[in-house]
Amino acid sequence: MALVCKELARFSTDIASLSETRLSGEGRIDKLGVGYSIFSASERRIHGVGLAIKTSLVRKHNLLSKRISERLMKRRVPLPKNNFLALLSAYAPTLDSGVTVQEDFYQQINEIISSNPSRDKGIILVDFNARIGRDSTTWNPFIGKRGYGKCKENGPHLLNLCAEHELLITKIIF
Repeated sequence: MALVCKELARFSTDIASLSETRLSGEGRIDKLGVGYSIFSASERRIHGVGLAIKTSLVRKHNLLSKRISERLMKRRVPLPKNNFLALLSAYAPTLDSGVTVQEDFYQQINEIISSNPSRDKGIILVDFNARIGRDSTTWNPFIGKRGYGKCKENGPHLLNLCAEHELLITKIIF
């Protein structure tokens, strides 16, 4: 975890989503030497989702995370003028997890997005484990023209979620 935090610091990253954390239980670990707090949620140390947030921001805003499941974690960060940034950190099931597990995961995300106050700014930081292909004509404006490969079985879940909530799919941004 210390190496991850050092890389985040090297790129001047304030907040990052972590997947496959596999840390035991739910809680917070402060990596004071590198200036990050790690919030994690894992039940069986199999999947695990987390957030790495600069400790200075955690202290300034008294941030705590809300564990929803070992694959979902939410945090509301205060912004100026009584606004909030809603962060959702998620780690989606892979294809071999089964249809029911995937559908339950996407249903949970749908409920979380739908229940968010409309004035909150939202960012979903997710490893969706989905291939969405490159059909930018059908899925415009949710994906760009530089898609990769063919859409796999778990891709339509993601594309439908984005269409329903008008979300844009991007890649890693530093």
